[in-house]
Amino acid sequence: MRITNSLFYRAVKFITKSYTPAQKEEFIAGVFHFATTAENAETKNHIRQLFYKNRLTAYPVLSPAERLRCYGWLALLEKVKNIDGEIVEAGVGYGQTLINLVIANTYFNAGKKIYAFDSFEGFPEPHQHDIGMRVNSLKKIKGWEDTTTELINEAIQFFSDDKLFVIDNLSIIYRKGFFNATMPQELPEKICLLHIDNDLYEGVLHVLESTFPVLQKGALVIFDEYHDEKWPGVKKAADEFANTQNIHIEYFHEVLRYGFYRQ
Repeated sequence: MRITNSLFYRAVKFITKSYTPAQKEEFIAGVFHFATTAENAETKNHIRQLFYKNRLTAYPVLSPAERLRCYGWLALLEKVKNIDGEIVEAGVGYGQTLINLVIANTYFNAGKKIYAFDSFEGFPEPHQHDIGMRVNSLKKIKGWEDTTTELINEAIQFFSDDKLFVIDNLSIIYRKGFFNATMPQELPEKICLLHIDNDLYEGVLHVLESTFPVLQKGALVIFDEYHDEKWPGVKKAADEFANTQNIHIEYFHEVLRYGFYRQ
């Protein structure tokens, strides 16, 4: 099985070596679609989970930057743990940052609820401001259709099994749907930490407009793609909103990302 996996991923790497980032994501999305078209729902989910786990075997070690960010989320949550309100993540993906937030919340015994907003169906249609290295048309973007709450919960359970942390799964509240259908109505009454990781202009703008009234004084907002040229709509939306609210966006070295404190 290991030999098969190794050969498969070498083949994928060879096929996609000359692809653009958009083409690589489209190829991966296509493979996932092919692997999950079984008619039986149980079989489909099983194949999806196997493929997901096998894909991760190609990335067995975190890069130094990503390892640093794991510690960084601990540092940032420590700064806001005593601020009233809950934690919100807008764009969950495979749950990498969500897991860091869950562990930080447990480590500091902060007692926060963690609201995880995601469509769990991939991207919505992009805006003109999103056109760039990753988005080359206004057609619906492929990618992230394969993530599920079940897979994320399995990953969280992996950390719970080592007995170092007793993680309360009830602290995680999933909000499934596109942001314009779930925000602001499904937001908590108060927010102390907001992580925006949804890549597209309209989504970022909607999240900021929806959450800003309930961001508490001293609350922290972090953008995952503000610095990323592949997603120009994120910086465009963040800068537009910052200008209207007189917000100073700054660099947070702890997580290698940009964001701001609510004044």
